Amino acid sequence: MSGDFIFKAHRVVIPASYREQIVQRLHSSHIGMNSCIRRARETCFFPGITEAIKKLISACPICTRIKSEMPHEPPSRPWEKVAIDLFHFRGQHYCILVDYLTNYFEIDRLQSKKVSDIIYVLKQHFARMGVPSICFTDNSPFSCHEFRNFADKYEFEH
Repeated sequence: MSGDFIFKAHRVVIPASYREQIVQRLHSSHIGMNSCIRRARETCFFPGITEAIKKLISACPICTRIKSEMPHEPPSRPWEKVAIDLFHFRGQHYCILVDYLTNYFEIDRLQSKKVSDIIYVLKQHFARMGVPSICFTDNSPFSCHEFRNFADKYEFEH
């Protein structure tokens, strides 16, 4: 207990009168069933929270539509499928790499948007986390010959 709050390990215990509201908040960004349950397990607890989340998401028209539009099956293990994207923030170029199963992400500042710089940071992640089976990207600059050779050499589908 801490002040007016009761904790179960690091998770705050939610009183019955707030449970529906908390489940709605956990679900508010429509991040999918697994991510919503994971978010709950990191932050809060009440008996039956997983079932309450599943029930809400199963009845949500937005989540149902998003799930039916997904172009591929969810991965069965971490780091099986990753997404790679580039972005620009405050004058710097960055590469973000996100695991589809866990939503774990890594962000690296790039020296430039050259494919060689992108491949350099990806090799570092692959050395630590293992080589994914599939990498999803947008086209530019990932559609170049150098990146295709990298995918072939490291044996992942791009």
